[in-house]
Amino acid sequence: MLPLRSTPPQQSIIVQYNTIMARRSVFFSLTLCFALLLPISLATQTSQQQHHQTACQLNNLQSLKPSDRVQSEAGLSEFWDVDENQLDCAGVAPARHTIQPKGLLLPSYSNSPRLIYIIQGSGVGGVVIPGCPETFQAGTRREGDEHQRLHSIHQGDIFAIPDGLSIWAYNDGDQPLIAVSILDISNDANQLDRTPRRFFLAGSQSEGHHHRRGSSDSYKNIFNGFDTELLVEALGVSMETVKKIQNVNDKRGFIVKVDSLEMIHPRMEQERRRGSVDGNSENGMEDLFCKLQVVRNIDNPSLVDIYSRDGGHLTNLNGVKLSALQYIRLSAEKGYLRRGSMLAPHYNINSHSIVYAVRGSARMQIVDHTGRSVFDGRIKEGEIIVVPQNYAVVKQADEENEFEWIAFKTSQNAMTTSLAGKTSILRGLPEDVLVNSYGISREEARTLKHGRELETSILRPISLSARM
Repeated sequence: MLPLRSTPPQQSIIVQYNTIMARRSVFFSLTLCFALLLPISLATQTSQQQHHQTACQLNNLQSLKPSDRVQSEAGLSEFWDVDENQLDCAGVAPARHTIQPKGLLLPSYSNSPRLIYIIQGSGVGGVVIPGCPETFQAGTRREGDEHQRLHSIHQGDIFAIPDGLSIWAYNDGDQPLIAVSILDISNDANQLDRTPRRFFLAGSQSEGHHHRRGSSDSYKNIFNGFDTELLVEALGVSMETVKKIQNVNDKRGFIVKVDSLEMIHPRMEQERRRGSVDGNSENGMEDLFCKLQVVRNIDNPSLVDIYSRDGGHLTNLNGVKLSALQYIRLSAEKGYLRRGSMLAPHYNINSHSIVYAVRGSARMQIVDHTGRSVFDGRIKEGEIIVVPQNYAVVKQADEENEFEWIAFKTSQNAMTTSLAGKTSILRGLPEDVLVNSYGISREEARTLKHGRELETSILRPISLSARM
C-alpha cells in the first residue's frame, strides 16, 4: 500500500484560497443577480404605490380643455390643469404644442417619461441619449458637424421619451405641426413630487397665463442659474458666448423662428457610423439603449388590430411594437369610428386611459363600480377625459361626424375586456349563469351571447348590422 502523501503547506494555502475565492465568486454572482432583479421588482411596486398615493375623486367626470396658454415667437404651448381630480388620480400632465412653419421647439428634458402623438404636420426632431455616439456626420470633426441621429416627424407618429432625455423638434413643412402629449408624473422614474417639470437647455419665457401646479411667471433655461465665470471655464467659450447662452434678455419663448436649419439628415447625407467598418457596436450598451426605438407611426394601416369596413378600426401600440414603451411603462391606442358606429362597452384591466379627441365628436358614457354613470356627455375635438382603471366605458360617434381619438395608457401592455361583440366577457359565461343572473329566458340568454357575434369591439350602427 502506498503511503498517503501530505499536502505541502503552500499548496494547502492555495487550495484554501481558491475555495474562498470560488465561494466569493458565487456570492458575487448571486449578489449581482439580486442587484439587477431587485430594482425591477421595487420599480414595479413603487410604480403601483405611486399611482395610488392620491385619493381619487371620480364621482363626476368632465371632458377637459387646456387651462394654460403660453405664447412663443413661433408657436403656442397649452397645458391642462393637473389639479383636476381625474388627471391627479391618473398621475399625468397633458400638454399640446403648436409649432408654426419654420418654428423650432427648443431642447428640453423632464424628470418624468412622456408619450407624444403627432396630430398633424411634419418636421424633423431629435432625442439626445447621454453617452451615445454622434452617428450623423458630415466631413471631418474640425470642418463639419456631427450629432446624434434625427427622426423625421409625420402625422400619426408616437414618440416614447424616457425621463431625462432631451428632445427638440423643427417644423420644416408648410402647415402647423401639432403634438399632444402626457407626462407620466406618477411614474417611479420621477423621484421628485408630482409637479410637472420641463428643464430647457435654451430660451426663456416671461409671459403666459399660468393656472397649473408649479407654474411661474417666468422661466429661464438651466444655464441661466449658473455663475458666468464657471460656465466660461466649464464650456471653454467666451464670456460673450455664455451671456448669449443664458438668454437673459431673450423674449422669444421656447418655440423660436428659424428661417433655415442646417443639419445632417439621411435624406441629404449617407449615415456613417463610428466604430468598426461593418457598423457593429463595440458593446451591448449601444445596442440596448443607444439604438432604442422611440418612434412608431400608429396611423400605419399595417399596425391595425381590429378593422370593420363599415364601423372603423382600432390600433394598439405596446412594448412589443415599440421597445421604448417597455422602459417608460406606457402604451397607446388609436381609434376611428364612422358616423353612428360604436366602440363596444369595455373596461381597461390594468391601466387608466387618457382619451384625447383628435377629430370629430362622440357620445361617451363612463360607469363606476357602484353602477352609476360618472360621465354621460360628448367629447369634442381637442378635449381630454380620463377613463379610470376598470371603469366601464362606451363611445359612439355622432351621426353627423366621424370620430378619431388617441388614448394614452398607464401600462406598457394595457389590456381591455369587452362587454359586447365576439370577444365579449358574456360569451364566456354559461347560459344558465346568464339566465339566473338577469332573470331572462334561455332564448334571451342565447341572443345576449351571440347577438353581435360577427363583430369584434367595433360595432356598426344597428341598421347596417341588421342587413347582414
